[in-house]
Amino acid sequence: MARGVRRALSLDVGVSATGIAGPGGGSTEKPVGLVYIGVSSPDGEAAQRHVWAQDRIGNKRATADAALRLVVEHLEQASKEQGAQPSALS
Repeated sequence: MARGVRRALSLDVGVSATGIAGPGGGSTEKPVGLVYIGVSSPDGEAAQRHVWAQDRIGNKRATADAALRLVVEHLEQASKEQGAQPSALS
């Protein structure tokens, strides 16, 4: 999904999140709180799986926080690999 959004919108970085925020819709295989987050850039791609144990709003907030952390980590790692100076976010 992150790769698709990056390509569709001609972006440098694409981010995606999908899952089951709750309160309903979960199953044994896909419980409420299950979320996958992805990031895609010209430097590569990464994805994370999380299972949050909060209410719907809490699960959405945790997902947004984790997505932003993943983007920062991804960009910092790409910067290190390219020998660039640390970002202001460090």
